Amino acid sequence: MREFYNIVNKKIYYLSCVFMIIIMSMGLFVLNPRMEAFDFGYVLHLTLVTLFSICILIYPKYETYMLRFITITIASLYFYALFFLYPDTWSTFIFLCLIPAFSILYFDSKIFYFSLVLNFIFISVTLLYIILVDQGKLFSHIEQDLVGNTLNFVGSQIVIFLIYFLSDVRNKKQQLYYEQIQQTERLKTTGQLAAAVAHEIRNPLTVVKGFLQLYEKEPTFDDKKKSILN
Repeated sequence: MREFYNIVNKKIYYLSCVFMIIIMSMGLFVLNPRMEAFDFGYVLHLTLVTLFSICILIYPKYETYMLRFITITIASLYFYALFFLYPDTWSTFIFLCLIPAFSILYFDSKIFYFSLVLNFIFISVTLLYIILVDQGKLFSHIEQDLVGNTLNFVGSQIVIFLIYFLSDVRNKKQQLYYEQIQQTERLKTTGQLAAAVAHEIRNPLTVVKGFLQLYEKEPTFDDKKKSILN
C-alpha cells in the first residue's frame, strides 16, 4: 500500500511540475515583447526557466539539501527577473511576496528561513534600486506608494512565517505522537517476546522438576542418590 501511495504521489508531483513548466513556457513564447529581439533579458528568462524546470524534475531522485537550496535560489532569481524584465506587469510584485511560501513545500526549517532571509535581502536591494536609480521611471506603481508596498511586503512575510510556524508546530506534535506509538508497539513486542521465552524455558524446567520429584519418591533409590537429586 505504501508503494502505491508513493507512485500516486510521484505522479501528482510530476503532473504539477509539467503544469508549472507549461505556464512558464507560455510566459516565454506567448505574446512576450522580448521574444523577437532575443536580447539578454530574454536569454536570462529562458535560462532561469530551464534551470528551474530541471531542478524540480530531478528533485525526487536527488532529495538533497544542496538541490533544495539551489532550487529556492533559482526560483527567487526567476521571480525577481520577471519583476525587472517586465515592469509593466504589476502582478510580478505579488510573486515576490510569495517566494518563501514555495519553500514550505519542502517541510524543512533551514530551507524556509533561508528563503525568508534571501527574500528580504533581494527586496531591500530592489527597493533601493527603485529609490536611487529608477526613481519611478519604470516602477512608478511601486515608487508612488513605496511605504504602502513595503508594508504589504513585510506583512505578507509575517503571514507566511506564521503559517509555516503553526504548521511546523503541528507537524512536530504529530511526529512526537507517532514516535510514542512506535515506542509503545516496541515495548509491547518486547513484552510478548519475553513472555514467550519465559514460557519456553519454564516448560522444560517443569518437566525436569517433575521427574526429579518422581525419582525422589522411588523406593529403590537409597538416601545417597536422593541427596544427589536434591
